[in-house]
Amino acid sequence: MYPRNTPATNRGFIAAVILITITIAAIGIYATFKVGATVQERQEEKLLLRAKNAAILINSSEIAQLSGNDSDLAHPVYFDLKEKMAKLKKTNSDARFFYLMGLRDDSQFFFFLDSEEPGSADYSAPGDPFNEPEPGEIEDFKNGNARVQGPYTDSWGTWVSASAPIIDETTGATIATIGIDIDAQEFQAGVRNAKLLVGGITLFLALFLLYLILYIKKSHELISAIRRESDEMSASYSYLKEAETIAELGRFSLNTSNGMMDLDESAFDVLGIPKVSKPDYELVLSRIDSTDREKVKKVIAEAVARGLDSFKINFKVVGDPLSKTVLMAGTVRGSQNGKTARVVGTIQDISGQASS
Repeated sequence: MYPRNTPATNRGFIAAVILITITIAAIGIYATFKVGATVQERQEEKLLLRAKNAAILINSSEIAQLSGNDSDLAHPVYFDLKEKMAKLKKTNSDARFFYLMGLRDDSQFFFFLDSEEPGSADYSAPGDPFNEPEPGEIEDFKNGNARVQGPYTDSWGTWVSASAPIIDETTGATIATIGIDIDAQEFQAGVRNAKLLVGGITLFLALFLLYLILYIKKSHELISAIRRESDEMSASYSYLKEAETIAELGRFSLNTSNGMMDLDESAFDVLGIPKVSKPDYELVLSRIDSTDREKVKKVIAEAVARGLDSFKINFKVVGDPLSKTVLMAGTVRGSQNGKTARVVGTIQDISGQASS
């Protein structure tokens, strides 16, 4: 007996598949956000490091010479710093702006200068106010803290920014910050790509596992079906063999090229031949009554010559003390090259039946 797929079994299997799929999806969602957060954290660390490295290039004594108004436009230091901002922007190709900002009256940010050409749409002149600080930005300036912020939106667009303080070497106070702005879409592309990669891998694994589970289930069902069919065929064969034995019906096969024959047990019994492994045609003919022997040879030879689909012949089988009437029915089968290969059929003891 082999297990069958009952409704309860199928429900249990479906529940297991759903549970496994949900588990993988949950792990995948967690991994997606975890990887995204990790990638964003690494990118923010790199951006902050770039701001700190840029701050190293700016001498606080140069900032101290600026006033943060239009008079700076006549000061050589302004143009030297302006050139540095332009070079930093060129070196950092993903950066949209580099700029230096100061703080007035402990509450108002203003631009010392930026990386933009005068007259351009986004140019900030010396002293231009910046009225859109993020929460905590003024406190970080006063405390000399470097920071990363964003994504946030201001008058210029949506950004992720990093700033680093420029400290007065004499007083230790923050006299300016250098800032770098990167378009938020471009900055988050790496985070988005990492999430898509992890999400794609998760989806692939979930679908692959689902396919594998369904394939295994289908294979199990197929194997069970084959086993059931095999059992049924074995039972049918046993019934057939039992019926053949009762009817004294045997099977034979004759290889016409070498005269060797195959007989089943019933055929051995019908012909009265000892159960040797490979009886030949001559041995079988020797069991046939001499008056029928030539007739049998002629019928088989004609069947082979004509490639008959079926033939029948009655003959007597004699021996000591054996004597019976036998019915032979057969067919001629050809090989792939068209030449006769075998004669196969049945032989049955019909001694107790009326002659054909």
